[in-house]
Formats: sequence, C-alpha cells, structure tokens
Amino acid sequence: MRGLRRVGGDEGPLAGLARGPVVAKRRGGGRRQRGQELLRNAPESLEVLDDKGQLPREPGVLAVLEVERGEPCHAADELAVDLHAVEYSQRLDGSLDAPLPSFPTVSALPDVRPALRRLVRRRPIRLAREASAATGVSFLLVGGALRDALLGLPAGDVDLAVPREGAAAFAQALARLAGSRAVSIGQTPRRILHVPLGSSSVDIWETDGDSAGDLLRRDFTVNALGLAFPGARLVAPPGALDDLYARRLRLPRAGVLLEDPLRVVRAARFLARLPGFRLDPAALPELRRAARHLGAVAPERRLSELDGILATGPAPAALALARLETWGALEPLLPGLPPAARRRGIRLVRSAGAGASVPLLRTLLLAPSGPATAAAALEALRASRRDRRLTETLLALPRPARAPVRRDAILFLRRAAPFSREAVAFFSAAHGTAGRALALEAGRLLSIRGALPRLLCPRRPLSPGDVTRLLGISGAALGLALARLDDALATGAVQGRREALAFLAAGVPGSPSGSRSTGGSV
Repeated sequence: MRGLRRVGGDEGPLAGLARGPVVAKRRGGGRRQRGQELLRNAPESLEVLDDKGQLPREPGVLAVLEVERGEPCHAADELAVDLHAVEYSQRLDGSLDAPLPSFPTVSALPDVRPALRRLVRRRPIRLAREASAATGVSFLLVGGALRDALLGLPAGDVDLAVPREGAAAFAQALARLAGSRAVSIGQTPRRILHVPLGSSSVDIWETDGDSAGDLLRRDFTVNALGLAFPGARLVAPPGALDDLYARRLRLPRAGVLLEDPLRVVRAARFLARLPGFRLDPAALPELRRAARHLGAVAPERRLSELDGILATGPAPAALALARLETWGALEPLLPGLPPAARRRGIRLVRSAGAGASVPLLRTLLLAPSGPATAAAALEALRASRRDRRLTETLLALPRPARAPVRRDAILFLRRAAPFSREAVAFFSAAHGTAGRALALEAGRLLSIRGALPRLLCPRRPLSPGDVTRLLGISGAALGLALARLDDALATGAVQGRREALAFLAAGVPGSPSGSRSTGGSV
C-alpha cells in the first residue's frame, strides 16, 4: 500500500494511534518480542498482531483485522478495520494509488476497540453468536446498536440482518437459547422475526443474502454500518465511517428518502438525539421533496415517529420539531393545526420539565390549537383511547386563578383525576405564572404520603342511600350531589355527618340557599 513504506520514519504517531508499542518490521527482517505488536510494512497491507491472549476464537475477544485495499467489487463492499489504529480503507472504484483518509480529517472515535468488545459481550449478541454456531447461519449486526456503540452512547435493542433461507431456523435457535419465542411481524419480503429477551429484544430482518445491498437500503450512512458474524468484520458503504467521525447525516444513495418519507422525521430525531450531528446539505433538497409526501404514510407510523422525537426529552424534542417545521414536515404529523399553533406548541414542549412523559409532551404540543382541534388530530393519528382521554381531560381544565390557594389546588387535583400528576406538569408549562403557582401548591399536596387517594376519595359520613332518602334523587342527580359533597369534604369545608346533612340540604335545587355550593370550577 503506497504511503505506508514511510513507516520507519513515522513510528511515533503510529504508535500513539495503536495505543501500544509498535515495532516496524520490513519484509524479510524483524523480530517479535513478547508483549509487543509487530507492524509489517508490506506493499499491499498493514497488519497489527496481538499476543496469543487476544487471538480470535478466544471467548469475548474480537479478531484483530487487517487494513487492505482490494479491487472494486460493490458499492457497499466489506471494510476491514484495524481497531487499534482506528484507520480503515474502503474498496474504491478508483486506482490503488488513491490516498487513504488523512488522520487530521478522520478523527478517531473514543474507545473504539473496548466499545465493540463491550457490544459483542451483550447478552443478545452473545446468544445470536451461539445461534449462528448452532445453525450455521451467518448474520449482520446493523443499525443503531452498532452506531451508538462506536459513538460511546448506550446501545438499545439489537437489529440483525439474516439471509432469508436461514432466518427462521436462526430465530428459533435464538429464542430457544433465550427461553423465549420468535414472533413473526409482517409479510415476506418485509417480514421481521421478533425475539423478546427480557428487558431487551432482537429484531431479525430477512434479507436476500446481499449484505451490501441491504446496507444501501438504509436511511443514512451512519445507520448502514454492520458487524458481520462469524468473524466480527466491520462492513459499511463508502464513506460511512468518515460520516460517523464527522458526525454527519448523509444519504447512502439518491431517492432513499422518497422511498419512505417517514425517514425525514427520523432525520430530525437523529439530529436531536445524537450529540454534535448535522445534516449533509446535499440531502436537503430530497428531504424537502419527501416531506410533501408524509401525509400518505400510515397514521400509526406517523404517530410512532412523532412520539420517538418526544421521547428524546423536552429540549431535544423542541429542536427536532422546529427543524421539521422549517422543512415543511410538521404539518402532516399534527393534522389540522395552523402554523401559529404549531409554533406555540413547540415553545410549550421546550418549557416542560425534565422527565415529562411522551403523552404529556404531545398534549402540550397540541394545546394551543384548542380541545376540538387537538382531539381531531389525535383521532386522525389513531392515538390510543387513554392518550385521547388524557389530552381531553387536561385541555378541559379551567384556567387557574391569579393567586391560587390550597382549596384551588385540591379541586384542581380532583378535576384532573386520574391524570392529577400529569396535570401538575401540564399547568406548570402551559399557564404561565398562575399555572406555576397552582402547580406548586398542588405539588405540595402530592408530596404528602397518601394525600392524593384521600383527596380523590374522601371518607363520606353519609352513604349514597342516605343522600337518596334526604334529597329524593337518584341516577345522575345523585352522582352530582355526591361529587359536590366529596369536594366539600376534600377541601375541609364540611366535617362530620351533621355538617354534611346541612350542606346537602342547603344545596337542593330550587331551595333559597341552593346556590351556596362549595363545589365548582377552579
């Protein structure tokens, strides 16, 4: 390999990159010493050799691979990576004289070799390697788990690409090892075999056996990295590692966003979640074109991706939503909301407290449009019944008083049930100074152990039968009377049986004192 013949005069930088002693060895000479790595300067290869304790086939240890330049085979052919030096070459369509990426422009990722070693020791991957050995089926670890491991981020669930003819046997072997069972999702050729593994899971994607083609079908090059087993060989499209080092989202090929417009939303989520990442400017024209087709995507998928953005937390989610608004992609995710309401909703999401749930952030995003429009948007996105009820309940609560007191906080918590805790966070973000004051007062009540159940279900000194005999009412009227009584009991306005009888008698419709109820709005 041209340029590597200067190794004798450049041993210092190479030694630093290798994180260990390096001995230059020319062809026909050199000697291996215990504890040292031998760097062989051959015309077509650079090889780093470890001691016997780190050779392949040792359990839990990655193979030490070779950096080589080969003849062009495929646009996404295999990369061989030296995990010590964090240098690589890729199969190029150009001549063998094409230079390798320079060290100043290709910065080393932190702790690459330990990160990959930790990754392959994770239980899902250990079990997958055992399943591969038992069935003779190879697999490719792809997607976010590998990307995040190389970035030093916590890795989530595992995605594996497996040749279609062996996928079922592989999935069944993996499920047996995990004490689980494989669940088929979708239909061939887009079928996924899902294997739960306790707190995590493995998704097995069936492929035609063309790992290069499979990688090129992915959304961005940094998500098209793969680790091929057996052998733990790193594979990627050309320039993918450059993009990872540069923290850049780049399309692996033209048209990839138009094939699935929902990838526009994923781009915003990646930019919000992955530290320091930016979008390749060349992707922006196709991204804007794809955004115009988001409305044709299934509602459930749009809601899932919107919730994925909200799950990143208030501040990152607000940044991602603002990007989507700039790209013209937020309107299909919030059908029926006018632009002013969308922008106001983004500001409310940003103001939410840390730890806010996804349904709560979604309600804040929809709040400026009003209850009717918010309900219609959730219906169009086919949100769950509970999520629709949460939004309906929170948006129906009256605005807080300017100087709320304890009684206001108690009635507020009762009106918001069963979403009392969510209502506190919602009012703190959505209703300015008065909302924060009411949330603070309600938070004090919630901090008292066992206070909320007592406030929501105070002990009544009268039974429903007593109220029926006293007032001569039943059905809905009885329910309203009991709710008024519970409000008075919870706030302390009524204590004991005698006061309860007087309170109910004074509140009988049509009586001179019937309007003196202590119930009512906040």
